Amino acid sequence: MSTSGFDKMLEAVKSFPLQPAQCSAEFASESLEIFQNIHRLVCCGMGGSAFPMEIVRAHIDCPVKIHRDYGDTLKVDDEGTLYLLLSFSGNTEEVLDCAERLIASEAQILVITNGGRLALLAEKHNLPKLGFPPLPADFQPRCATGYFLGLVFGVTDRLGLTNGASRLLTEACAWLQTEQRNLQHRARKLCDTLGRDDVFLIAYPPYSETVGQIGRIKLNENAKKLVHVGALPEFNHNQMEAALAVEGDVGVVLLCSSEAFERKTVRLATTGRLFERFGAAVEMVTLKGDSELAATLYGLWLLDFASLFLAELNDLDPMSIESIERFKLELKRAGGSS
Repeated sequence: MSTSGFDKMLEAVKSFPLQPAQCSAEFASESLEIFQNIHRLVCCGMGGSAFPMEIVRAHIDCPVKIHRDYGDTLKVDDEGTLYLLLSFSGNTEEVLDCAERLIASEAQILVITNGGRLALLAEKHNLPKLGFPPLPADFQPRCATGYFLGLVFGVTDRLGLTNGASRLLTEACAWLQTEQRNLQHRARKLCDTLGRDDVFLIAYPPYSETVGQIGRIKLNENAKKLVHVGALPEFNHNQMEAALAVEGDVGVVLLCSSEAFERKTVRLATTGRLFERFGAAVEMVTLKGDSELAATLYGLWLLDFASLFLAELNDLDPMSIESIERFKLELKRAGGSS
């Protein structure tokens, strides 16, 4: 494993609760005043630029759609929709394709990027753009969750879609910083369960869609670990049948909010006991925090650290995404990339 790669990723992950506050200067300009009567967001993005929007969608009242595809499947809606073009690198081909379609349709567009071709496109067409503080050239988009949340919650507050979302995020991050030592210790212990041959993350919505799905992505990329996500109660009515038939070493992480309704806690615990009877290693993780958003951030940071520590245990470089980069190169050679 590249020690430098692990160290760089660890520092980036540690910065998570500090990131939102570093975006506040982006709202000093008047660029957002051109948007009027916005009541719906469509977020165009992929990978690390898109999954923070699952948290946004779970924690604001207005409709939020996440578009993970080219522009040909993007429906251009009425004038009350704001399209966020999200690409950390600025070179994501699906987002650039959406940008071309939206510009041609004269939609309301806000660009969020660290540079690249998307930044040049925004400049050429005079599109409002929000960016990031100076970051190392090899900073990974999947480590920029706090920046994206800080920027987008700032936008929703500024447009009147939310009232105090940025403040709630700031408060949750300030509390999260005090939990870092305990959380890292918990993450290392969790590696025993996450290191099994087949791993399941199981939770109730919205945590299945946020902590579960984003945690899966971090384990995929950082630890090269294939992970399944189950959303209760639906998991108990179908997916569980196949999960309990898996042969080999199975690990199950149950994600439970400290504020969960009692019957939900009982269902989670019962699911865990059933897996244990089938020989699985089961661990219950309580998502701490005095708000749903704080609990979500706690769970995300926990699995972020765990994915790095699991990579370290298996002598893997969490920074490397060699197969993804190879695929992008092959796609370009095949003519599927602009």
